[in-house]
Amino acid sequence: MRIVILAAACMLTSLPFFTGAADARIMCSSGPTLKSSFQEQIQFAQMIMHIPKGNGGVGADFENRADGYYCRGILYHWSGKYELAISDYTSAIGWRRNFEDAFEARGDAYEDLGQHGKAAADYAEAASLHADDPGKLAGRCWARAVRGHPLDRALADCNAALTDGGGQVALYDRCYLYFRMRNYVAAIADCTKAAAMTKGDNFLLYLDGVAQPDSRGATGRDFVLYLGGVAKLRSGDTTGGNADIAEAMKGNSKIADWYALYEVKP
Repeated sequence: MRIVILAAACMLTSLPFFTGAADARIMCSSGPTLKSSFQEQIQFAQMIMHIPKGNGGVGADFENRADGYYCRGILYHWSGKYELAISDYTSAIGWRRNFEDAFEARGDAYEDLGQHGKAAADYAEAASLHADDPGKLAGRCWARAVRGHPLDRALADCNAALTDGGGQVALYDRCYLYFRMRNYVAAIADCTKAAAMTKGDNFLLYLDGVAQPDSRGATGRDFVLYLGGVAKLRSGDTTGGNADIAEAMKGNSKIADWYALYEVKP
């Protein structure tokens, strides 16, 4: 779940439930962080590259190398260093030839540089590797929504995730995406559905404990309510929006600080 912020990743590396580069790559896809500097994030990505093989193996694992380069590429991409991002995505693909997310991300970077032919080739390669994984699709939707482009491909990812059974995670991601697209009516509808789902959902448990070290005390439902509340304000529903935001912030007022990093502000 890409909503985890990178500061959490640095903490998780010392905990027993941190399972290595695969988890770290998800954490790297989160977006801005309240605590970590860009250089600290880069160092964390580089650390992933050197996680040793499991089962007593020696040296860095090929999969971890791929995840580390991909993670650092994302960081460069967010910071507008497109050439460096492309270089790292290419290295990630070199270590894992069927790395669908790296092809998609490199395609986005080529689009940012106006190299549409190369972007189309990478998108086509990613499509040929595609597996119906709702978590992966929802994560890619979120990452593209955070960057603000390409939003049409982000929407396709979220819709596919929902078709494949992505559930509350995909609904939340699409709510944020619609918010970024200024389609507040659609955002409200998705966040309302997500908030109504059982509190026992894995998404909510993940947010409750692991994902938000800067917002302890807030539940996953609080995060959904806050986003939906701001969408209501933007749509003109002042009463409903303020009520949702007030309820969401009872757990921890830092929800507002965290969301501000994602351009979600009342």
